Amino acid sequence: MTEDEWYHRMRIPAGAILIPNHWGMCFNPQPYSQKYYPQLFEPHRWIDRPGGVGELWKGHAAFGFGRWYIDSFLSRICPGRYLAAQSIFLILANLCYSFEVVKANEGVVVDTYAYTIGFNIEQKHFKCSITPRPGIATAIEREVDATWDALKHL
Repeated sequence: MTEDEWYHRMRIPAGAILIPNHWGMCFNPQPYSQKYYPQLFEPHRWIDRPGGVGELWKGHAAFGFGRWYIDSFLSRICPGRYLAAQSIFLILANLCYSFEVVKANEGVVVDTYAYTIGFNIEQKHFKCSITPRPGIATAIEREVDATWDALKHL
């Protein structure tokens, strides 16, 4: 902050460092009109949105703050947001197409709130079984071989 600012009758002094609550913003059901519990994997949350799927990434906190038009210029926008979104989509689509991912033991409950401790936290690892879908293994091997052949020439 370069100068004092007031927000909901609270003073934010000049020089203050603001740390946004990404957890709260990413699990807030309002922006997506979710009627589902945000912690559950529920693909219908994206299909059942009133505006359809549309631009899911627009206004999402994961791609930075203050990125809308301010005084006729775009401020602090993530230049790679579309590349990131498309890359994530392609990776996940290929993984879902090629592999069956299930819990290692069917009776084990995965704790979705189990995280490491520290500044850069991540979900604690859990055992799972990743197996190629029937008939996909040979196609994957062919694609890997073709990729290695293509990379040899670089």
